[in-house]
Amino acid sequence: MNMINKNRRGFTLIELLVVISIIALLIAILMPALGKAREQARLITCVTNVRSLSQAYDLYLSNYDGKLLPYYEGGDFARKIQNLWLLQLQKIQKDVSDNRFCPMAARANLTVDPVAKSQYYPKHKKEPWHWHGLNTEYVADGSYGMNGWIYGPKYNESDLPDHYKNSSEIKPAANVPRFFDCIWVDTWPSDNNSVNNLTSDPGLLETGSWDSMMGRIWINRHAKKLAMSFWDGHAEAIPLNTLWSLDWHKRFYKQLDITLP
Repeated sequence: MNMINKNRRGFTLIELLVVISIIALLIAILMPALGKAREQARLITCVTNVRSLSQAYDLYLSNYDGKLLPYYEGGDFARKIQNLWLLQLQKIQKDVSDNRFCPMAARANLTVDPVAKSQYYPKHKKEPWHWHGLNTEYVADGSYGMNGWIYGPKYNESDLPDHYKNSSEIKPAANVPRFFDCIWVDTWPSDNNSVNNLTSDPGLLETGSWDSMMGRIWINRHAKKLAMSFWDGHAEAIPLNTLWSLDWHKRFYKQLDITLP
């Protein structure tokens, strides 16, 4: 036994350094791949969430004879009670609340009291919004928004030539956005929302732009992609520069070849 032990030789310092270097190199190679895998998993979760919101909306339509979600309801205009789409969908499908957060903008990142009776407009792509209606009994938070053009008519129908009046008008269904990553509960993108103002400021990809309806979804949560569901029920991740190629409303003037910052 002693003779065997004498013949044994441990690793030299050089050999140990070589092994450590190889391990470090493998980690350096694998880390970006692991990071991309985590990001892809978050994006898949996000796409699943907006698809689930669309499915809840479809259930709402079937329960209300195809009538679009209301923007408000109640008595005269001054006393209208706002109806957040999320609260309306929760009445139809309770577990839809589980799908209201993007993994990159969950409640854990909220910088205000989530039960406070005040609205909060996110100042960063990783923060969710905090909403309450005119009646502060209705409070909610989340990180997805709805295409405002698919609400039921808000005012006199003749005042809204671009607005979809009913579900049968929403065409082509595969190109009309429904739910998506957003810094507010809803938005009404217009073809006159300046492309240049958004694309000329790379910082807006981190914060979004509250003043621009298109800017509310101009956020870089998923490697310059956006999780979005469409009226036909499908959901996918779309590049930000394709936002102007969608049919947001009936007369939206589409623009192609938008350059990302």
